[in-house]
Amino acid sequence: MALHECPVCGSEILIEEDACPKCGYRADEMNPESKSEQPEPASKPGRPKPSKNKKIIAAVIAIIAVVIIGGILWFGPNYLSSDEKSAVQNVTAQIDKIGEVTLNSAALINKADKDFNALNSKSQKHVENQSKLLQAKETLANLQISNVEEAIDKIGDVSLDSGAALSSIRQLYENLTPDQQPKITNYETLTDAEAQFATLFMDNTTSLINAIGKVTLNSEDAIKAAEDAFSKLNNDEQVKITNASVLTDARKTFNALKKEAADQFALLKPGKIVKSADWQLTYKDKSLTNALYPDNTDDAYKIYLAPDKQLFVDAVFTVKNLSSEALLLNTIVSEYKVTYDLKTYTAYKCFISAGDTIVPIIDTDTLDAKKTVTFHVSVAVPIAAKNTDLPIQIGLTILGEKHTINFR
Repeated sequence: MALHECPVCGSEILIEEDACPKCGYRADEMNPESKSEQPEPASKPGRPKPSKNKKIIAAVIAIIAVVIIGGILWFGPNYLSSDEKSAVQNVTAQIDKIGEVTLNSAALINKADKDFNALNSKSQKHVENQSKLLQAKETLANLQISNVEEAIDKIGDVSLDSGAALSSIRQLYENLTPDQQPKITNYETLTDAEAQFATLFMDNTTSLINAIGKVTLNSEDAIKAAEDAFSKLNNDEQVKITNASVLTDARKTFNALKKEAADQFALLKPGKIVKSADWQLTYKDKSLTNALYPDNTDDAYKIYLAPDKQLFVDAVFTVKNLSSEALLLNTIVSEYKVTYDLKTYTAYKCFISAGDTIVPIIDTDTLDAKKTVTFHVSVAVPIAAKNTDLPIQIGLTILGEKHTINFR
């Protein structure tokens, strides 16, 4: 019997048979003459060839799997929580509020930009109008640059009145970002104007100092005008003011004159009146004595005698109660000190006298309404004060005012 081998499964087949009994390969394909033509292999033994429908189903399943996996890869990392969604909606709404961009839009743009940058990178991808924010920022930056350039172009001729305008333009420039500032095409015009103004202002300051002239009590306005001008100069400019020392000396001289005038006002001389709403005191005289009540040496009057080896420095006033009710006498004097031989004595006592009577004042003593008495304030000092020429000065506070009595 003539046999040949099945090209698919390798089984021996009678040449007269139409098909391989094992794998079903067609007999007309088993012609030995066609062995050189390699047929497409069929399914392996035991595995029937997949049908066309099964292939389609497999392809659909693969596509669905790709879509699902892609969705997981995209939506997983980009899924927003409720808080994140709310934040995105808020930023989106703020960007929409910007509207047409003007110089007054800065606050809205900056707020929207700040809140956008506060979002995490995942949330930022969900802000659909982000490009609108970027465009608004760019438009605002260009408007701000143009605004500064226009302000510089309006400077014109520089004078002493240009200071406020130049300061305003300088502030506009400083408010620009480091990226904006180099884009100001006429910046040199601003710096030239500032230099010109500085020169004018320094010259004016020098003139104001020279205008002070001889310092008197009426020089305060002129000195203050020069000081105000000088204080507005920077350190480098102040160094260039050649007569700055004249201004310093003028202030010192004026302060000394003012103090002298104040001291003169506070200096009590006989006949000077010190007055308040309730009291009127008239300074009468001063004395250096060992007895406030010299006409009586009885033991009962020892309180009016100075301690051993001491003298009273006594200031005498006429006191009148101006009010409509009795007033406490111990409210008149709150300080009394005597300076002698570089020492200060402060243990003072107050007395009142009327006619031949003199009595010490105690806390409860009053003076009736509209009444007048003689009022003494005394401090004991060493008895040597009587026989020397050393200065004696009284400092006292009466009715809340500080005064001075030059005893000698």
